[in-house]
Amino acid sequence: MSIRCRTWATFSFVVMLMAAGHARATDGPLLLFGGPNRDEFIGCLNCYRSEPFSVWNENGEYGDPENENSIWNPKGPYGSRSSPLSPWNPRSSNPPLVVDRVGNLYGYFTLNRGYPKRIRPNDTHQKRGDFRMLAWLLDNYEWVVTHLEEVRVQY
Repeated sequence: MSIRCRTWATFSFVVMLMAAGHARATDGPLLLFGGPNRDEFIGCLNCYRSEPFSVWNENGEYGDPENENSIWNPKGPYGSRSSPLSPWNPRSSNPPLVVDRVGNLYGYFTLNRGYPKRIRPNDTHQKRGDFRMLAWLLDNYEWVVTHLEEVRVQY
């Protein structure tokens, strides 16, 4: 990727985070659940990286790329490009779902553009800023995984 593209991608991510910042502070966490029955907690998508359950915390269970159930582990069920349980599989048949603390379903976190109720950037509700950030992650997955440390610092 050229320097211009990397700069633009970094700038875009920072803008998405700024837009999501207010929503993150006021609307509460977006929790990710995966597994065949979607009953396994696999991290918080919009939590600060200092929080132990955040997917952005490289020292936490859900952000550590060495952890089997991390979405950042390319060999795990939730980080693999080929697992039906992974958000990063463009043909995922059972992607993780996104809910709030009381269990309200916000959609599915997946690259599979044909999946019903997939997280989209223009969904209209109070978590719109978070959805833009999540959609940006999905649309820029290749860049994000190769620049994960940069993304974590920005988050």
